[in-house]
Amino acid sequence: MYDYDRSDGSSTAVFAFLAGALIGAGVAILLAPRSGAEMRQWLSDYAEKAKDQMGTAMESGKEYLQAGIDRGKEYMEGAQNKAKEVGEQMVRQGERAYNKGQQKF
Repeated sequence: MYDYDRSDGSSTAVFAFLAGALIGAGVAILLAPRSGAEMRQWLSDYAEKAKDQMGTAMESGKEYLQAGIDRGKEYMEGAQNKAKEVGEQMVRQGERAYNKGQQKF
């Protein structure tokens, strides 16, 4: 079964990456001695790289989410099987008790 106490921190890593990217961009803009045209080109290039990295992060997030959904389905199937087993045991015990009661009469 899945251990819900265990976490690999993927979402934390994505948020840390985004925060670092924003802070880095802000510092770079403030400290970069570039002309207006150079700065626009640099920002355009930076935005394109960030877009690519964000796409990669989104794909990783989708895969992580799908893995969680799959684990949840496995957990539910296991719980359903266990409930069915317990129900069948209860029926058998009820039948035995009924048969014992019938024998006494």
